[in-house]
Amino acid sequence: MKPPPPATHWTAELGALAGVGTTIAVATSVGIFAGQWADEKWGISPWLTVTGAFLGFGAGIVNLVRAYEYFSRTLARRPPDAGAGDQRLPPGGPPGP
Repeated sequence: MKPPPPATHWTAELGALAGVGTTIAVATSVGIFAGQWADEKWGISPWLTVTGAFLGFGAGIVNLVRAYEYFSRTLARRPPDAGAGDQRLPPGGPPGP
């Protein structure tokens, strides 16, 4: 039996999820700018800009779904207390006064 993967700190996971949001914004922006360039080249404004925005946003959503699936698999393999650090209460609840 393989040992569980090493626990990662929660900030590493937060950084990866923040990267997903950035990817959506960048993919949408690239689609818009590519669409604007194509619209200027062929003179059929605004159709390629709109199409580029939708394609870029769609690419960002695909990346979001992939990240969700990756984190779902990663968390499913992790032991319940792995990576918790000081963030979880001790068994039986918080210490009394």
